[in-house]
Amino acid sequence: MRVAAAGRTDRGVHATSQIAHFDVDATRPNTAWVRGVNAFLPASMAVLWARPVPEAFHARFSARARHYTYLLLNRPVRPALFA
Repeated sequence: MRVAAAGRTDRGVHATSQIAHFDVDATRPNTAWVRGVNAFLPASMAVLWARPVPEAFHARFSARARHYTYLLLNRPVRPALFA
């Protein structure tokens, strides 16, 4: 199975609300997809929700907008909580 994501981030950049899709013949409750996928993801990632989409939907090419937020911290010591 191939997973398509809305886009990618550069190393050291964190994505929120990342959208992805995959095609599958199995039918399961949306909550089962969330729990099942999260069981295989590292602790730094989590699926928050899942839902069926039209067959023509593509996570990357169906996007209507993208939003970027840049956080610049100007101080001599890096923040431990952002690591």
